[in-house]
Amino acid sequence: MIFFDIGANKGQTIFSLKTIFPHSHIYSFEPDPIIFNKLTKLNSLADVHCYNFAVGKSAGLFPFYVSPLDETSTLFLPDLESDWHKRKAAILGLDPTKMYERIEVKVITVDEFVMRERIQFIDLLKIDVEGGELEVLQGAEASFRKGIVSVVQFESHNDDLRPSQKGKIEQFLQKYNFSKESIIRHSFGNFQDEIWIKGI
Repeated sequence: MIFFDIGANKGQTIFSLKTIFPHSHIYSFEPDPIIFNKLTKLNSLADVHCYNFAVGKSAGLFPFYVSPLDETSTLFLPDLESDWHKRKAAILGLDPTKMYERIEVKVITVDEFVMRERIQFIDLLKIDVEGGELEVLQGAEASFRKGIVSVVQFESHNDDLRPSQKGKIEQFLQKYNFSKESIIRHSFGNFQDEIWIKGI
């Protein structure tokens, strides 16, 4: 089985997938250079491949906003005046206007990577990119047209950090005959993971 882990952070999903599917091939993407240095230790696991770039709608060099809460680093700066952002800053004891450090990172698309590595199918496309989920899907449109993606898992937010892309994400997936299979609710924060499966 072939899994794409987009927004790998420290490799939490890699450990889970390797426990359940020990013989899987995992392609893992993490743009934060400091977090990526920790992630590279997982290259020692069989068939785990880690790449130090972000995944989006188009390829190139783009600003990336690094947060002290590294799970929330992003290509898409949130509304710094939003209630949820101010709440997170208060929890961390930080000035809400100084929560992010801007750096530059390389961005590629799923389609570019699939073509370069000659990937024939993707059993799971997992996306956790803090507001950039739709752009990852748009950068994978050729792969969806070819029908090589089987399951999509993405993080869905229900807060005021950014304008919601949920409707557009659902339209994209439904266009390629995907339907929502299940929801995994998180214990902290107003967000969840959604799992969509391609119909026959």
